[in-house]
Amino acid sequence: MTHSSALPLKRAPSGPAPDWRPEVPGMDELLLQRLQDGFAADGFRMEVERTGDHAVVTVTPDGGDDCLIPKATLTGYLRNALDLDAARIEVRYPEGAE
Repeated sequence: MTHSSALPLKRAPSGPAPDWRPEVPGMDELLLQRLQDGFAADGFRMEVERTGDHAVVTVTPDGGDDCLIPKATLTGYLRNALDLDAARIEVRYPEGAE
């Protein structure tokens, strides 16, 4: 006897996909918010300043002092969220937190 705990698949509603556009063309606001929420859960605040084809991302402690993911890893996530080449993203961490 085999038991399956999988839920039945739900069909997507028919019709056109919702028309949402990020505030900045090419920027994935949802992914960016998820990254910010992840940092907040670990006691950090992530701020993004984007000017044209360049972004400065600053991560600062917000009461916590845990270790951070490597800048190269964060840059990879941000590259997708901001739709920018990695060379155009500057990540700033608190002093001594690399």
